[in-house]
Amino acid sequence: MTYNYRKIRLLGLTIKEGCNPKLTKTLATGYYPFYTDELSDAFFLRNVSVTAIVGMNGAGKSSLLELMFRMINNFSACLVGNTIRRNGADEIYFIPGIKATLDYEIRGMKGTLICDDGIVALVYGDKKFFLSDPDLTMIDEYRDFEVCYKPKTAKRSEIASCFFYTIVMNYALQAYNSLDYQDEKAEHYQTDHLVGASSYGNWMNSMFHKNDGYASPIVLNPYRDQGVIDMKTETALTKDRLAGILVEAKRKNRVFIDGYQLLRIVYGFNPYRVKEKLPERFHEKDVTQVENVFRMLYGEDNSFVRIVLDTYGYSFANSNCMSAYGCIYLIYKTLTIPSKYPSYAEYASVVDIEMIDGLLEDEKEQDVLIGLITEIKKDKSHITTKIRQTIHFLDAFDQDVWAEDKFTYEFYEDWLRMDKKNTSLEATMELMPPPIFNSEIIMKRDKDEAEIPFYKLSSGERQFLFLMSSVIYHVMNIKSVPTSRIAYRYVNIILDEVELCFHPEYQRTFLYKLLQSIQRLHLNTYCGFNIIITTHSPFLLSDIPQSNVLYLEDGHVVDKSYMQNPFAANVNDILRQSFFLKNGFMGEFAKQKILKVIDSYTKKKLDTNEFKEAVELLTLIGEPLLKNKLSTFMEDKGNEKNTNR
Repeated sequence: MTYNYRKIRLLGLTIKEGCNPKLTKTLATGYYPFYTDELSDAFFLRNVSVTAIVGMNGAGKSSLLELMFRMINNFSACLVGNTIRRNGADEIYFIPGIKATLDYEIRGMKGTLICDDGIVALVYGDKKFFLSDPDLTMIDEYRDFEVCYKPKTAKRSEIASCFFYTIVMNYALQAYNSLDYQDEKAEHYQTDHLVGASSYGNWMNSMFHKNDGYASPIVLNPYRDQGVIDMKTETALTKDRLAGILVEAKRKNRVFIDGYQLLRIVYGFNPYRVKEKLPERFHEKDVTQVENVFRMLYGEDNSFVRIVLDTYGYSFANSNCMSAYGCIYLIYKTLTIPSKYPSYAEYASVVDIEMIDGLLEDEKEQDVLIGLITEIKKDKSHITTKIRQTIHFLDAFDQDVWAEDKFTYEFYEDWLRMDKKNTSLEATMELMPPPIFNSEIIMKRDKDEAEIPFYKLSSGERQFLFLMSSVIYHVMNIKSVPTSRIAYRYVNIILDEVELCFHPEYQRTFLYKLLQSIQRLHLNTYCGFNIIITTHSPFLLSDIPQSNVLYLEDGHVVDKSYMQNPFAANVNDILRQSFFLKNGFMGEFAKQKILKVIDSYTKKKLDTNEFKEAVELLTLIGEPLLKNKLSTFMEDKGNEKNTNR
C-alpha cells in the first residue's frame, strides 16, 4: 500500500490583549502550546499525532477548547456563511470580541487561523486569505492578504484544503449545553443573498444544527437539543453505524472489540421509522393507510412519487409491505437532500419534502426533479449512502433474495459473500440494510458461546463503542466528500473528558485501542489525524510523552521543565505531579479521621469510647507504612501520659 504523508499537528493557541474576558474566563493572555517538541512521524501511528491537556477542575481546559471552537465557528461563518437557507440547519452566527490565533502544521507547513474581533484571516505557507470585509484590509498587517470575502465555490475549496476538520466528543451531561451560552450575543453573518431574521443568536445551537455536508469544519457529538441528549436516538444511530463496522471486521477476520466477536444481527421490519419522518399529515394514518396513499399516488403520471420511482427504475408493482416502505423511504430521502445540503441547493426551489404527495404539472419542474435524481445517482459521498443502501435492498427484492417480508442476517451474509467488489468498509456500509428496520447486535465472547445482546454490554464497553463508531462514521463521511466541493483531509479529534464510564483498565488501554482501530480501518492512509485528549486519568496520561502535554493551573500554562515525563511513568507519580494533588492521594474522609485521632492523642487524655474508636481506625488502615507509624505514635503518646501520671 502506498503511504501518503498527511501529518497534521495543532501547535498552539495565542490569546491576545483585548480578547473578550467573558470568552477567556480564567485564561490569561499568552501562548498555550499543545506541543513543545516534535516526535518521529510514526511514534503513535503514521499520520497521527496525539496531545493531552490536563489540570484540575476550573484550570481552564474547557475554556481553552471553547475558545478554539468559537474561532472555528467564525471561520465557518466567513467561509460558508448563510448564503443559502436550509430547512435542516440553523443560521451560522459570528462571535465578536475574539482576539486570538490558532497555529497548526499540515504536511510540514505552518498555518495560522487569525481572529481579530471582526476580522477572520487564514495564513498557510505563502497563502494569505482575508475572509472579512475588504475595507478592513486597510489595516497594515493585512494589506498583502488576498481578499476572499464571501468566496465562490472554487475559492472555498482552496481555503478548506489549507485547513482541518474538528470532531468534538464529550458525553458529560454538563458539557456544551446551549442554554449556558445565551448571554453571548453572537451576530448574524449577513451575505448578499440572505439576511437573518434575528440580530442575535446562539452560536452553540448553530454548531449542532448546521447539517451542511461537512462544509463548516466542526461537529459536536453527541447531539444535544437545549442541553438534552436523546439516548434512544444515540443508541439507534450507534447500532446502525456499528453494524457495518462489525460486519466488515468479521468478513476480514479482524477484531474490533477486544474479547468479542459478532455473532449475528437480528433485524425487525419497522415501517414507523419511515412514517415518522414524513410530514405531519401522515402521522395520524396507520402503516397500511400510508402505504395505500403512496400506491395511489404512483398511479398519477405527474406525481412526485411516480417521477421519483420511475427515474430510479422501481415501482410498487408486486411489492409487499417491506419493499413498499423501501420505495417510500427512497422517495423521502431524495426529496429531503436539497433542503439539507448546499451542493444540492439549486434544486430546493422545486423539490421539498412537503410536496411528497403533490403533483408536478410543469414539465420544466419535472426535468429539475429528474436532474436531481441523476446527480444523486452519480454522487458517491456520504450524502447519498442511505440512497445506495435502499437501492441495493430493492435490487435484492427484484432478485427474490428476500420474499414475504423475511429478512435475516444469514441471507445478508450470503449476499455479501457473493459481492466480489466489496473490498472496503465503505462498500460494506453501502450494502447495509436501509433504515426501515430495527436491529439488535448479538455478540459472543471469544471463548464462550453465550449470546450477548448489545444492550447487555457494560456501560464502559458501550461508551467506548458509542465514541469509536461516531469517530469512524464522521471520518468516513469527511473522506467521502469529493474535492470538487468543500473537502477536508486533515482531522482534529477532540476527546473531552474521554474517561467517563471507563474502568481503569479501559482507561489504560483506550489510546492503544483507538490507534489500533484507526490502523485496522486504514483511516490514516487517507486522512491525517491530530488527537487532543482532556483527561483526569493518570492511566491515559502515561501513554503520552511530556512534549505532547499542556499543563494548566488557574488559567496559566505550567512550566513543565522541572516535571517528570509521564510517558510510561508510575501512575502515583503522575497523580501527584501532573494532576496537582498537593494534598496527597488519601481520601479526605479517611485523612480527617486520622488527623482527629492524632489531635486527640496530642491534646488530651482519651476517654474509653475515643480510645476504642482510635484502635478500630488503626485496624482498618490499609497502607502498612502509615499503619505502623500511627501505631507507634499512639503507643508513644500513651507511654508519655502514663509516665507523666
